[in-house]
Amino acid sequence: MGEFAILKTSTSVNIAALVGHKNLKENTEKVSSSVEKMSSGKRITKASDDAAGLSIASKLNSQVKSFSQAIRNTNNAVSMVQVAEGGLSEVQSILSRMRELNIQAATDTVGSTERSYLGQEFEQLKDEVARNADSVRFMKNKFFDASIEKLEIQVGTSGSKDDVIELNMVEMVQTLDALGIFDASLSTHISSISSIDKIDYALKEVSSSRAKLGSLQSRLTSASSNLENQKLNATSARSRYEDLDYALEVSNFTRGKVMANAAQMVVAQANSGPDVLGLLLKDD
Repeated sequence: MGEFAILKTSTSVNIAALVGHKNLKENTEKVSSSVEKMSSGKRITKASDDAAGLSIASKLNSQVKSFSQAIRNTNNAVSMVQVAEGGLSEVQSILSRMRELNIQAATDTVGSTERSYLGQEFEQLKDEVARNADSVRFMKNKFFDASIEKLEIQVGTSGSKDDVIELNMVEMVQTLDALGIFDASLSTHISSISSIDKIDYALKEVSSSRAKLGSLQSRLTSASSNLENQKLNATSARSRYEDLDYALEVSNFTRGKVMANAAQMVVAQANSGPDVLGLLLKDD
């Protein structure tokens, strides 16, 4: 009866082993978390690490990607403007040669036969100006034939009009009609003289268009530089929330590893302790 009373007050649960196992599990999880963070290079690998920080880092990451695309848009626009400016440069060279022929044909020291020879080159150059207006393009966008009224360049990360730069293509039209040289001719002395003012007007229009494209290119370059700065700042902010402090995490990993090993030893020791129940049931 006395033995039964003793057995009734004893316990079959190894409390020391359970406590050691609990601590072992916690430290093992810490070591696993440290390994995951160090292998990924991120301080936050799951929402439970820092829910608010994860939300902010995700928004900043999206912003950084948007800035990167806006920078590409802006740089592509610079390339587009360079293509257009190159086309205008060629038109300006053609008009300069046409004016030279015009001046040569406007004097009576040149006969009608020689003037007709000059007129042949003059007409060929006019045709090239017309062809240039139809052929100069970036992707599918024609610059100089009035087929497009405007181009919108997304240079920011929002849908605001402040993040869009517009290029008025109507001002860039370089057809023979727009340049006022559709009826310029060297066929006669009189037409040669009257064509001088027409060529001068065309040269003025081309120079004005080149100046507009040059100022636009300068603006786009500034916009790209500004976007680079914003991207750098956003990347830096994201890094502070998301990137791992390796020195701190190595310290946490080492501490967790030591504590896990210690807990494992404690559990082993607790499990191999004296068999209290066996002692109580042992015969005298």
